[in-house]
Amino acid sequence: MVAYYLCAYEKGKREKNEDSLAVHKIHTRAGEVVMAVICDGCGGHEEGETASGHAVEVLSSWFYDVLPGLIKDGKSKNLQHGLQNVLFGIHSDLKKYGERKKIKLGTTVSGIIIRDTKYTVFWLGDTHVYRTGRRLKRLTVPHIAGGGINRCLGMGSFKRADCISGRAGDGGFLITSDGLGGTLTAADLHSVTGSRGGEERESVRKGLDTLVKTALARGEGDNMSAIYLKVQRR
Repeated sequence: MVAYYLCAYEKGKREKNEDSLAVHKIHTRAGEVVMAVICDGCGGHEEGETASGHAVEVLSSWFYDVLPGLIKDGKSKNLQHGLQNVLFGIHSDLKKYGERKKIKLGTTVSGIIIRDTKYTVFWLGDTHVYRTGRRLKRLTVPHIAGGGINRCLGMGSFKRADCISGRAGDGGFLITSDGLGGTLTAADLHSVTGSRGGEERESVRKGLDTLVKTALARGEGDNMSAIYLKVQRR
């Protein structure tokens, strides 16, 4: 089960914050379900905040309206199929919006769905999900080629999100936008929960604040967002 979650949300040196994030929790017949997601509007294009905001809004509605019906039998493939469908819908929405306004806009997306003892991570782009504990393990592989993102929602043809599933166990998960990746090391990120796996709530809150301050001090100019989920067995 998810014991608690904490977030960081920092505009940085940008004029506006084009990141959007959400954490949702429901109780279903299949047990407790939590979804956390961060979307980062693609830099260099217009209305990044519109793209990321729409993606989070649609995923949030899907979480409450559709997801409970997908997990009744506990099969990950049903959940992953449902995720691909909703992401395709978001991609199509943003493409149509851009064509109507004669602009290009897009967003990355990374999220995790935790249901009882299982998790499913999904992503498009360079927003990352990490598993925390005694060691920090990055679960996502960035979709980057030729120096730029080659998979996102809203631009180009739709490319399926990567998905991985596993057992949640005790520990935690950390989701970060790329603003917390350019100047920070794995050791910096791991310091949020401590090298010995200690994950007290106040310590993690201070750790997230420190990540943002460290990135700013090292010259990071991008928006910075993070979600930490503490997971523990009942």
